[in-house]
Amino acid sequence: VMGELGAYHSDRLAALGILAAGIAHELNQPLNTIRVVTDGFLFGRTEGWPLDPEELYEGLEMISRQVARMDQVIRNIRDFAREECDKKGEGAQVNEAIENVFSIIGRQIEAHGIRVERNLDPDLPPLDAPLGAIEQVVMNLIVNARQALDAVSCDHKVLSVSTSRQGRDIMIEVCDNGGGIPSELMEKIFDPFFTTKAAGNGTGLGLSICRSIVNKFNGRIEASNNDKGGATFTVLVPAGERP
Repeated sequence: VMGELGAYHSDRLAALGILAAGIAHELNQPLNTIRVVTDGFLFGRTEGWPLDPEELYEGLEMISRQVARMDQVIRNIRDFAREECDKKGEGAQVNEAIENVFSIIGRQIEAHGIRVERNLDPDLPPLDAPLGAIEQVVMNLIVNARQALDAVSCDHKVLSVSTSRQGRDIMIEVCDNGGGIPSELMEKIFDPFFTTKAAGNGTGLGLSICRSIVNKFNGRIEASNNDKGGATFTVLVPAGERP
């Protein structure tokens, strides 16, 4: 069991390593806003401009909003790195897990020239699984899709994430319009350490760990090729008992 949990944690940290540039993007924009506001006031003091109290408070409010934004990103990163994939019944909200992941890597995906489409059902019940576990599954699937899109030449790269209710299950779908999955590899992609990526671009554990986590919570994960020319990963996890 400890080996399995260690693999979960190692894969989470590996994912964060891959996404370091995205995290920098997320923190860089609010920092730049704070710098512009503060430098403006300091320049005004140097030039001897009168201080408008209303303008000062507006600037402070903007700084406060940007600090709150950075705080949220940092808390999401810290939460993502925690070890809790073995816990059950914590009632994760699947849409919250998806939004947390995009708060960490959203700008990096945009920087790769990928348009993100989200179609999230706002009325879903909680899952019978902890938030951290669902975040890891979503993170790995999105990183996998981003890497598939990086490997193709396409004018309009699209990554779409959707959620919906399917009977007693909650469904998460992650789709891309990349190159798809060759038929001879379809049965192998969830095997531990199987990867088609170059050395240093992945551990080969991502999809295997996704399947292991989903199975732990009595769910299932499937892969298929879609009519956009890319791959679709479908996750089904039972809803919890709470409304």
